[in-house]
Amino acid sequence: MGNRGCLHDDRRRIVRHHAGKRWIICETDFRGRHMEQWRPGQYTVLYFHDEAVALAAGHRPCYQCRYRSYQAFFAAIGSRERADDLDARLHVERWDGRGHPLHRMPWAAVPAGAFVVVDGVPSLVTDDAAVPWTTAGYDASSARARPRAGDATLVTPPLICQALTGGYVPQVSW
Repeated sequence: MGNRGCLHDDRRRIVRHHAGKRWIICETDFRGRHMEQWRPGQYTVLYFHDEAVALAAGHRPCYQCRYRSYQAFFAAIGSRERADDLDARLHVERWDGRGHPLHRMPWAAVPAGAFVVVDGVPSLVTDDAAVPWTTAGYDASSARARPRAGDATLVTPPLICQALTGGYVPQVSW
């Protein structure tokens, strides 16, 4: 589940894309807490298919409910900076004021777990393939061999790709 702050108004309408630079991935069940969707003045609960999709959207693990993942993420980046500082750096990569910018990276450097655009379709990169994403989940039957040359168009922000390259392994729901 994701959190970008309170995105809705008192009539349950989405009125903003995000409310701050802290975009986090939370557990749906943590210490028996229940977060009501559309609760006035509280963060808007976002649901993602899995962690790889949430990372591609620019979210990072939560310090509180996903502490071990948070530690592993920061260790994989090799960062000792504060979360707010990392969030500020990450925000530049995931939001350009109009939308989610795409980035370029040589295919040979794209880590497994990242999302790229292949023939106009967002696709999850594995060690040897690019697996298209659909609203029904991953379409493994349409997977394509992972290119070994040229540049890829990244959906996943580069800083998150750095964590994936550094050994952070996202949860993927096949």
